[in-house]
Amino acid sequence: MTCFVDTNVIIGYCFAPDMHHIPAVDFVNSKNELIASVNVIDEWDSVKKDVEEKKIDKISESREKIRKECLSEKIKNIDQIEDYFNNYVSDFLFEIINEKFDFPIKKMEILRYLRTLSHELESIPYIRYDEIQEKIEIHKREDEYPKEHEKLSEIGIHSRNNKGGDREILLDCHDCSNNTRDIIFVTTDGELNDTKKTEILEILTIEDIRELRSFN
Repeated sequence: MTCFVDTNVIIGYCFAPDMHHIPAVDFVNSKNELIASVNVIDEWDSVKKDVEEKKIDKISESREKIRKECLSEKIKNIDQIEDYFNNYVSDFLFEIINEKFDFPIKKMEILRYLRTLSHELESIPYIRYDEIQEKIEIHKREDEYPKEHEKLSEIGIHSRNNKGGDREILLDCHDCSNNTRDIIFVTTDGELNDTKKTEILEILTIEDIRELRSFN
C-alpha cells in the first residue's frame, strides 16, 4: 500500500510524548510504501521547535506539580500521581511511567526520570527524524492545480500563510495520485479524516483519507 504521510504523523513518530507516538512508530515500521512532500518537510521544519518546547514545558509542569503537591515520598501506584500529569502529555506519561517502574517507588525517582525525559526531548526527536527520512520518498509537486486549489479553499481547507499547510499538502498527495499511483492520505487530523473527508475526496484523486490509528 502506498501512503502519503501528513506532518502530524512525522511529529507523532519523532516525539515520544505524543498521543500518536506508538501508532506512528508501528505505521512507519510497517511494509507500506511511504511518501511525504517538500511542503510536509517545510511544515515540520517550521513547527518542530515549538512542539519540542511545548512538550518540555508540559512535562516540567507535571514534574513540579508532583514535587510540590504530592505529599507522599513513596508512590504506591500510578493512580496516585495521575492527576498531576498535564493533559497535553498525560496519556504518554501514564503509560511510560507505569511500564518503566515497579511500584511502590520513591517520588524522587519519578522526578529524576521526568527531568531526564525533558532533556532527551532536545535531541532524540531529531535522531528519530533522521531515521524516518530514510524510509520516506520525498515528492516535489510541479503543478499548481488552480481549480482544485480554489475548491479546497471554498470548503475551508486552508494554506499556512499562503504557503504550505493542509491545502498545499493535500494537493501534493493529489499530484502523487495523478502519477498513476493509488494513494492513501494518512493523518491524525480529525477535520481532514472525518468532517471534510467526503468533500476532499470529491475534489481530489486521492483514493482515501485514513486516520493513523486505523492501521493498527
